[in-house]
Amino acid sequence: MTENRSAGKTARDISAALADLSGAWTKQARELTVALQGVQKRIEADAKKIQKAFENVRVSWQPIFAEHQKHQKAKDSLRQAPGLLPHATTPWDLFDEDKPDKFGPLVAEFYETNWDTVEEQFQRDLQDYNVGEEAKRAMHDALKCHRHGLFRSVVLTLLPYVEMEFRKAFEIEVGGNAASLQELRNIVWKMPAGIVLSHTAPLDLLEILDAHLYDKVKTAEALARFEADEIPNRHAAIHGLIEYSTHQNSINTLIVADYVFFLISQLRKHSAE
Repeated sequence: MTENRSAGKTARDISAALADLSGAWTKQARELTVALQGVQKRIEADAKKIQKAFENVRVSWQPIFAEHQKHQKAKDSLRQAPGLLPHATTPWDLFDEDKPDKFGPLVAEFYETNWDTVEEQFQRDLQDYNVGEEAKRAMHDALKCHRHGLFRSVVLTLLPYVEMEFRKAFEIEVGGNAASLQELRNIVWKMPAGIVLSHTAPLDLLEILDAHLYDKVKTAEALARFEADEIPNRHAAIHGLIEYSTHQNSINTLIVADYVFFLISQLRKHSAE
């Protein structure tokens, strides 16, 4: 009997202990549930705040994104016809998103009928560039040539002086290869973005400088590609492979030379700081 009572007591004790343990687990489960619900509510509240913040940013930046997209469409239209490069002198206000194909011809007409204004802009920028007097005189001569319709002379005058200024900037001796401007292109990618991006169309012109202007014409396919482009290629021009004598050829050469002089000036300024 004693053993039975003892066993029964033990069973009751175990049952009571399990009940207490179950109660403790239930309490902890409830507390954990409440805690998780609180965390979930805070996460949801934070998510709403973050979503609202992103929405505010989107609304604030939407006009900028829209303007950038419009600007990119304008540049694409300009390159397609009549094949002109973007520049500070480009009359962007003439671009109509509903009539993008009209922009190129309007810009070409603008350059022809407003050359005094365009030339003044080139001259003002040139005064501020840290380039040699020879380069500045070459640009002055090229601008005069363009004014009088001597378009092929613009190409053949400016390209050698672009290379000359580059040789001076990088102290390249006689016999050294400066025709590709490779050093300039490499250094530009290492310069602070604020310097490179301060130009009107830095990435567009850098791409032209990097992949077109100083590429060598080695095959018939390459020659055909460059002949179909209004942007002069230095190798094709100097070696008589392509005659660059159009209004677009001349404008593009002026724009590219202006860009290279800008880069060299910024490089000298950056190196001195």
